[in-house]
Amino acid sequence: MLRNLVSARTFRNGIRTYLDTHQFGSASVNDFYAAMQSALDDTEYEYQFRVKTVMRSWLNQTTYSLVKVRRNYALGHVYMWRVPKNDTKGVDNTTWTPLAYAMYSSDELFNDTIPTKWLTEDSKNKSFGGVPRHEWIIFNVQQGGECSI
Repeated sequence: MLRNLVSARTFRNGIRTYLDTHQFGSASVNDFYAAMQSALDDTEYEYQFRVKTVMRSWLNQTTYSLVKVRRNYALGHVYMWRVPKNDTKGVDNTTWTPLAYAMYSSDELFNDTIPTKWLTEDSKNKSFGGVPRHEWIIFNVQQGGECSI
């Protein structure tokens, strides 16, 4: 899943850095996070994030996020927010939830799994406009996010 967030190339670079640095010694999960962060920081990735923060928010969960998406065709807006699942008492709003989507006019369609929006503890909902009425839109491309839409 982390590979879908940072791209295959960045993930490989992070793994390479991690293995090169720790090939003859012991390593911790924090060393892995640091190697991945270094690889991510070396890219021109538009949506920078802290790998350790995102990964810990997922690893400390007992369930995955449920995200609702509502579309206003008249205004061309899309609204997204996290909701409680039926089998949980609420939503842990500290989970970082990546949102990748594809539209009919997208250049990459289903090949680009890099999230363009995030639901975080600071931004529990998101919206964006500019979606033409006649275009379809699909979220969680290639099931790259740790969520159900």
